[in-house]
Amino acid sequence: MHELEQTCREFRKQHNHLDATKPKLQHLVSEILQHEEERDQLVYQSFYPEPSALD
Repeated sequence: MHELEQTCREFRKQHNHLDATKPKLQHLVSEILQHEEERDQLVYQSFYPEPSALD
C-alpha cells in the first residue's frame, strides 16, 4: 500500500510539472514551426527567385 501511495505521489508531481511547462513548450514549438516556415521560404526563394530579383 505504501508503494502505491508513493507511486501516486510521484505521478501527481510529474503531472503538475507537465501542466506547468506545457504553455512554455507550446510557445517554443510555435516559434520553431514559424522559424522553419521562414527558412523554407528563403530556401525556396534562393532556388526560384522572382524575375525582378534577377535584374
